[in-house]
Amino acid sequence: MVLEKDPIYLHYPMWVELGHPDIIRKLNIANDAGEAVGEAASDLSEITEEDALTFGPMFIAYYAEAILHNEDRISIEIEAAGIMGDRQTKERKEKGYNPMRLHNERMKLERALFDAAKGDYRGIKIALFEQWYDGGHHAKAFMRMVEIMPDRADPFVPPRPAWMDFEELE
Repeated sequence: MVLEKDPIYLHYPMWVELGHPDIIRKLNIANDAGEAVGEAASDLSEITEEDALTFGPMFIAYYAEAILHNEDRISIEIEAAGIMGDRQTKERKEKGYNPMRLHNERMKLERALFDAAKGDYRGIKIALFEQWYDGGHHAKAFMRMVEIMPDRADPFVPPRPAWMDFEELE
């Protein structure tokens, strides 16, 4: 689907000018990539330490990327409302989306990834535990990864951004 043709852009043409459709495309790809990693981990009959060190940080990397694109989406929507002089919508979006909370969540995940790139997986384990705690349909796999993932291991090599390697799933 060509996002620029979405009917919502008839109501918010400024979003197109500010790059909203491309951000939504990247957000969807990052979500799909994270879901694919979670699904692959959940499909394993037995999760090994090596699996945990591969799938756990990779899921967190795509999750952090999705939050980044979501932050961008929110910024565009708030900026467009400000440019259009729609103060009420701007304030409602700032309050409802709470951009600072999202930013802090992403920074926490990126710190865990930075540490994993140096061989320290404790932050990844905490992030996976929080995903398990939130529920989700991959919770069992995440909890198993937390249980068997060592605190220290070989450095994690982060994947390229999902939008560079994957196409959006229709």
